[in-house]
Amino acid sequence: MYRKLNSFLTLSIIMAFTFVNVQANDWCDDFEGYPPGASVGSNWVLSGNISSIADPNLAYTGNQSLKMFGIIGSCWAAVADRSLETTFPIKITGAVRNGTESLSGCHPHRASIGLRTDSLWTDQGAAGIFVFLENGDLLITFPDPYDTITGFNLEQWYEFEFNIWITNDSLVHTEYWFDGINVCNYSREISGMPHLLDALYLDISAQEGTAWFDDVCVSAGSELTNSLIIPSDSALPCDNGCVMQPVQIQASDAIAGATIPVGIPAGVEVCGWSREGLVTEDWDFVFDTVAEDYALINLANLQGDVIEPGTTTVAYLLFHAQPECQTSYYIHWDTTLSDDPSKQLKFSDAFGQAVNPGFDPGLDSTEILGFTPGDFGNDGSVDIADLVALIDYMF
Repeated sequence: MYRKLNSFLTLSIIMAFTFVNVQANDWCDDFEGYPPGASVGSNWVLSGNISSIADPNLAYTGNQSLKMFGIIGSCWAAVADRSLETTFPIKITGAVRNGTESLSGCHPHRASIGLRTDSLWTDQGAAGIFVFLENGDLLITFPDPYDTITGFNLEQWYEFEFNIWITNDSLVHTEYWFDGINVCNYSREISGMPHLLDALYLDISAQEGTAWFDDVCVSAGSELTNSLIIPSDSALPCDNGCVMQPVQIQASDAIAGATIPVGIPAGVEVCGWSREGLVTEDWDFVFDTVAEDYALINLANLQGDVIEPGTTTVAYLLFHAQPECQTSYYIHWDTTLSDDPSKQLKFSDAFGQAVNPGFDPGLDSTEILGFTPGDFGNDGSVDIADLVALIDYMF
């Protein structure tokens, strides 16, 4: 869905990981508590074009959202700031939507999010997170130089999650998630972001034109741990092809190698492994196998790309499971417990040192959706389209 246009960031190797934990006052604003059409200035500090109102006509959830408008053809953005009330690690979540106006001002961008040391736009102590360009592309303003992610549409809501944490080796790390997809992760020297450590406010804005925000939340982030993740997914009924089940590594250190064994649940036929389009596609050493009761993949890269701190899909396990008539069921994945060290779950860091990951099989399952008799088109319903699909197949 999302594609990176460019990425020039050189990743730094992480030697040690330490988090600063403080008592946080998490907050969320769903913009439901304001009178329709009224200013949100009771909870937000508004500056620039202060026409930031609770919009009763459009919402991601509930009945209202925050509508912001930056003056077209000028340099007068709509800006809203609110105290973070926590410190690193920080998680920022919410939903965002962009308008479609033609932009011609001095900063022709749409919705943006950043952190500030003060609550007014005149304060220069700012650290950018992201901003949407006129065509809907996402400009990531954390790395230096900036990066661009394509695949976003105007007039469409997107859920976002932004995680940021700092380690004692003077590196700051970030994860970007949109609609549940980890679109990018970055690490850089904290010295290149002098205002970040002093940031006290979340800053959201419509640089030019209309932008909407909803369900904006700030909370204390959690410590990342090294772990194998097989995220919950679902398979279409009667899918005769092989389903691509993502296999992910959650890393607190830069990872340059992994041995990943996966137990094959009963009733599941494993077709193989794939790394197409993933960071591991061009790694130096890859060995994978499928046995009777397990599938195993070994990955290593002696130079070049590493798996960045954060959550990264490193492979797809291709499998086929038999659906049941009108009944969905779940298969539960697990890693294997083997006396053979070559078949044990292990990660290795960029220095070749072993990293012992965790795995929670209780959180990892794939739903096999039940099929409906007569649903030849495999879309979950029975209608004239199924007859057309059958005729096309026969003739």
